[in-house]
Amino acid sequence: MSSKTLCIADTCSLIYLSDIELMKKPLYSWLFNEFDVAYSDFVWNKELKPQLGRLTDKIRKKLTRGGVNKPRLVNQSQEEALFGSFYRMEYVGVCSRCSQPISKHKLVNINLQSDTDRGERHNCVIALDTVRSGEHRQVIYLTDDYKAARNYVHPIFEIFPLGNVWSSYDFVLYLFVRYYFLRIHIDDIKKSLRDITAKALGSAKAQGISKKTELIWQKRFITYSQKVDRIDQVMQKFP
Repeated sequence: MSSKTLCIADTCSLIYLSDIELMKKPLYSWLFNEFDVAYSDFVWNKELKPQLGRLTDKIRKKLTRGGVNKPRLVNQSQEEALFGSFYRMEYVGVCSRCSQPISKHKLVNINLQSDTDRGERHNCVIALDTVRSGEHRQVIYLTDDYKAARNYVHPIFEIFPLGNVWSSYDFVLYLFVRYYFLRIHIDDIKKSLRDITAKALGSAKAQGISKKTELIWQKRFITYSQKVDRIDQVMQKFP
């Protein structure tokens, strides 16, 4: 069993981290140093390979060298077992008495033959199989695809105690806590958060961003900046 936690990363997060730096060191280098990194064979072949031209030479070598970063196969029976009878919380209406939104667990019929969101589904299978087999006791699922996380990842992690779901923002906060006494400056952390936000907004604008989406990302940046301030406040009091 590896002494490191396994980080199962999706495509957009690896792209976000590929050209953002913290203390003159690319965030993806921090990621590969901190964790064993894995992703499904589908993510590699259908999502990462077509994006390699957008990545730096160093991260391309990291992703293609094999070892702990070798793409992992998922068989059809595993996917069917996890998502064949799949429930998640979905909005069903508004309460007639209090006007609050109502959500219920609903059975979701997923076309398992479709490639839509298959990368996220396969990464969830890897998370379950990794803990089940004892290869790692816990995993971190790293994704900046908030829609996929809401639709697939969080419903799985709410049932199966496999670990935590992180965004790139969470990873930067982790680095701030872990290496605070290396004098990582709070301004450097906030700059990385700004860069992640700019990267996300740039990707969204290329696909036709809505004003609502832009405001959501700006709100996320503010929320995580406030978390950074709180971390700094607490860590200053530690010996």
